[in-house]
Amino acid sequence: MRAAIACLLVLAGLQATVLAADADAWKSQVIYFLLTDRFAQTPGTTPGGPCRLTNWNNGTWAGITSKLDYLKDMGMTAIWITPIPVQVDGEFFGETGYHGYWAKDLSSTDVDPHFGSEQDLKTLIATARKKGIMTMLDVVGNHVGHSRSNSFADITPFNKPEHYHKCIPGCDQWCSIPQHAYESRPQNQTLIEQCRLQSLPDLNQSVPFVREQLLSWLDRTLQKYDFDGLRVDTVKHVGVDFWREWTKVGKRFTLGEVLNGDASTLIKYVQGPEPAMNSLLNFPLYYALANVFVHKQGMEQLATERAAEYKLLGPEVVSTMGNFIDNHDVPRFLTQQPDDALLRNALTWILLADGMPVIYYGTGSEMTGSVQHGGNRNCLWEQGYNESNPTFQTISRLANFRLSHKLWKQPEQTLAATPDCYVYSRGPNVLVVTTNGGSGSANTCSVQLPASSMLMDNGVSAVHDLLAMSTGHDSGLVWYPTTRRLTIHMPGGSPRVLSSSPASPTSLEQSAAAQHSSSAAPATSAASAGTISGVLAALALFVAMLLL
Repeated sequence: MRAAIACLLVLAGLQATVLAADADAWKSQVIYFLLTDRFAQTPGTTPGGPCRLTNWNNGTWAGITSKLDYLKDMGMTAIWITPIPVQVDGEFFGETGYHGYWAKDLSSTDVDPHFGSEQDLKTLIATARKKGIMTMLDVVGNHVGHSRSNSFADITPFNKPEHYHKCIPGCDQWCSIPQHAYESRPQNQTLIEQCRLQSLPDLNQSVPFVREQLLSWLDRTLQKYDFDGLRVDTVKHVGVDFWREWTKVGKRFTLGEVLNGDASTLIKYVQGPEPAMNSLLNFPLYYALANVFVHKQGMEQLATERAAEYKLLGPEVVSTMGNFIDNHDVPRFLTQQPDDALLRNALTWILLADGMPVIYYGTGSEMTGSVQHGGNRNCLWEQGYNESNPTFQTISRLANFRLSHKLWKQPEQTLAATPDCYVYSRGPNVLVVTTNGGSGSANTCSVQLPASSMLMDNGVSAVHDLLAMSTGHDSGLVWYPTTRRLTIHMPGGSPRVLSSSPASPTSLEQSAAAQHSSSAAPATSAASAGTISGVLAALALFVAMLLL
């Protein structure tokens, strides 16, 4: 009997190890966010005319599979794809469900045929994993697509009015969330959770049938398709208790969307013994980055925002937050600010800072576009997949440097924050220097290195500049060893990444390949973990019966 109990304990320990790797595995990732319909068409497809910004354009999972080497060359280690359920038919308000956020059927695990077949999706996930690339699925639990019936008869399985929130006092004339609900301090959560988001039918998760069906759909989908993580849409529009169940059922890393610029409003979603989300997209940081690099406001506010995040959310959450400068809900960076030097500074900041960098599709091709009428959701094949593009090269070099130096294991420390200069370190050997001066500026940043820094131990001539690839007396660095102060010239408003442990492009590629291989094992710890845990449980029971 004792032997049986011991065996059970050992196997339980193995099971816990399998299931516990998700957050640590995701910390090291660089995520590429793409809209399936707009990223790539199936090889051999002839584009049917110009990109239609509010309609289907035949981007597919097979198309994504064909471009995985392009993403790997860029240094991406994970892809985030848009939702997969069957979408509502036809147009509503002049737009179709090309984006995946207007589900028609959540009773089954059927996928929308516009994106391809079930096998195409499974092939994408499996092929990406073989290349060391994780796959994150975008999921929606707040709403479904527009219905053509007041009784919701065309939505499955939520085909009755009682499955949805009623139009309560305070909602606008379309039963949607009024703008003042967002603007009030604190925000009006009752209206945000119960009114409709842009007139979309708002599911009532307090109804047992709705709750059970949503959780069942999630469980069945993840059993069928072995995704490595979940991006969860419209988190602030649903009660926290439901999301706790959602994350528990999913058994995967969850990255939630809470569109709010105040870090204090994020606390309830990520803290506690059973947090509603494992982590969140970093909207507070996005707004600070936009203020600094788009609008050229004082860079001190980055230091203020960063300090608030570490204090309110804790370093463990910050290390897995999704840091971004572009996505499908905000204007593309170059539309707001056409200066590519400022784009490079912003990219440098998010790619090397604490947290998971999220690169929006098309940024590497310098795409532009506003939010109106889907202008920021262009078809990438029209712009092309040019790997010689300077912005692609910047992203690739920075992403691979992050991998080769395992920066996610190194603490981030702000060393200088002035109106036009921000400097932070990642451990003792790496210094990241950014400016908002823009092209044509030639300011100088000055920073006092802490005693723990090893950057200047061998003098200026030994310092490697990742982006400028310059060393020695032409590097624009002046070192004052007595006071440990370093001045850094920023030619043309370009960012600088200084390291005392240089890596050649070859070694960067080798390190990235090694990281891709090592990340492939944790990547299987999601759906595979459920299978493994089941096998272990059965084995434990069998051994126990033998030894009784």
